[in-house]
Amino acid sequence: MGTTIKERTLEFIKYKGISVKEFEVRSNLSNGYVANMRKGYSAEKLKDVLSAYPELNRDWLLYNEGEMLKEQP
Repeated sequence: MGTTIKERTLEFIKYKGISVKEFEVRSNLSNGYVANMRKGYSAEKLKDVLSAYPELNRDWLLYNEGEMLKEQP
């Protein structure tokens, strides 16, 4: 069974060594957004997350494809 977007988000947060609250603040998400996430991010919220964390691989986050982090040139 694959992981959910919420589980991958929490994995990324753990990898960064930050709190969920810090992730939410940096990503312009409301307090408790990650804890209450059911299906995933709206398009606008996804844009905010990827702007705050440009190293995060969108395909991994959404579809569990590829690596967590984008390849560095």
